[in-house]
Amino acid sequence: MTRVQLKRRDRLAAKHRSAIARWPSRSGAEFAGEMRGVVRDLEALARELDSSSQDEAERKRTWELVSQARRDLAAAAGREHESGWDGPFGQLRAMYERAVGEGKVPPPRQELLDAVMVRLAPEIAVDSSSESDPGLSRSRLSDLMRSMVHVIADPSEGGPPITPESRAGRVWREIARLKLSLFQETNRPFIGNDEWRMGFDLLLRCSSAGTALYKSRDDDIQVGRHEVEVLRPIARDARLFALRDHLMVCTPALPVSPVVHDPNAVFFAGAERGRQLLSRLCAERGLTLLGHSEPKDPALTRWDHLRACNVAVFDMDGDLASVCYDLGVALTRGKPVIVAAGRGRKLPFDVDVEPVWLDGDAGDSERLATALDSALYGWQRTREGSSVAVTLAHLCEAFRGHADFRVRRLLESLGAETARDAVAARRAVESLLGAVGPKTPEMIFPAWPASYPDPTNRRCFHVTPFGPDWANRTMEVVKAACRRARTEYVRGDRVLDPAILRSIWDNICTATHIVVDLTGLNPNVALELGIARALGRNLLIVTQDASPERYFPAIAKVRMHRYEAIDDHLKTLDDPVSQFLNA
Repeated sequence: MTRVQLKRRDRLAAKHRSAIARWPSRSGAEFAGEMRGVVRDLEALARELDSSSQDEAERKRTWELVSQARRDLAAAAGREHESGWDGPFGQLRAMYERAVGEGKVPPPRQELLDAVMVRLAPEIAVDSSSESDPGLSRSRLSDLMRSMVHVIADPSEGGPPITPESRAGRVWREIARLKLSLFQETNRPFIGNDEWRMGFDLLLRCSSAGTALYKSRDDDIQVGRHEVEVLRPIARDARLFALRDHLMVCTPALPVSPVVHDPNAVFFAGAERGRQLLSRLCAERGLTLLGHSEPKDPALTRWDHLRACNVAVFDMDGDLASVCYDLGVALTRGKPVIVAAGRGRKLPFDVDVEPVWLDGDAGDSERLATALDSALYGWQRTREGSSVAVTLAHLCEAFRGHADFRVRRLLESLGAETARDAVAARRAVESLLGAVGPKTPEMIFPAWPASYPDPTNRRCFHVTPFGPDWANRTMEVVKAACRRARTEYVRGDRVLDPAILRSIWDNICTATHIVVDLTGLNPNVALELGIARALGRNLLIVTQDASPERYFPAIAKVRMHRYEAIDDHLKTLDDPVSQFLNA
């Protein structure tokens, strides 16, 4: 630091002290004007030192003066400093200082992080009265935090390493990956303030939980308890955060009774051999296995289990149509899914999840265990795009003119500003749905962004097998009925989109009418029916099968129209379809 720079800094520090002496309350327009000049000139000096100074102590001292000046300027703006970024940053700083005090941070890493912390502080002291571009400050903050990414990916606890193949070692690696995903997500461009705070809070919870895991690394019983009580709830919350842009409301075909989302519950659908294998793994990990059907009402039982579970496992060696139906429900609910199958089995084309291949040997347990850990702790897969704005617009249209004054007031808050922050939008929608009453839609976060039917654009999506000879004849019947009803006809194999399941999802979401043909219990049709019923879409189910009441329990009691595909009897299909479209 040159002598001229040192004099500049001393003069600015004296100006700061003089302002506080003249305005002890740190308030008023004159004090704010004085402090803006101090902050501006100190920041300029600090950035000069960043690019030229070899004196780390003087550079650090200059940034500390910037931070102090910005705090006083924030106070002049009439706002608590901790109400902005300093709240979560204060937690981060306290956690870091505690780790340093406990000797968990090696000296080379401490030197790096000290510099990062000094740089972070003035950027986090957001000044609502400043004339500077807030987006620029946010960008600087993200740049600085990205310099810490390798520390997140490779945390140090200052002690002996965890045994890699121990239970603690396996979970430690999963949590490290989860923290890295949270870090990257929190530093996405254009993220809202509520989103940032939630992501940052989850990152801090992960870090704290990781430290506790390290301390109990040699005690498998304590590690298991920590998973059940702390780690899995954090991972569940992180996955919901990952899906925040997929905000959607729907009215499912089955009742939506209150259920507890259990972070330690695993749903299973499939063959008995797969159930037994998974049952042993769940018992070892303190997990509850769901998916059994109660004789009294198996459809409702499985529906509630799918809503309550944290992870869903689907064994494609079981009753394939039943398994695929449940898979469609799980994807609509945004559940992390595991698809397992005997090696070499051909999977339905709708299933776009990489399967866990089982060989029927001793290695199956380890393969499924690895997939289970990844599903429990991994970052939820998401699809590009956001449905926040379209969902808010859908709610405004649905409840416009509502009799309750509270509902009308809450609708006014669902504007463009709320739509830019998915977490703020979720909270606003929760308040709105709470005010609407018992017949309110349900808020979900599916595997894909949402869309909704346009009542002014009638569309009929025909869910049917593509291969059988009769399929083209029935297609012509349904298409002709749509033409008479002035309704656009859409069939899945007529949509040119390489992302098959995403295309089907979009067509189900936007259809005003859906005709589902269950003839032969095609697994792809069953999966799409699961999606449509989970969303509560307008459905007509038809079949040629003689005994549809013998279908799998989830749909055995659902109303279906039986028809014959013989040319002289196709009217048995045309009549119910025409009535459905014209109702």
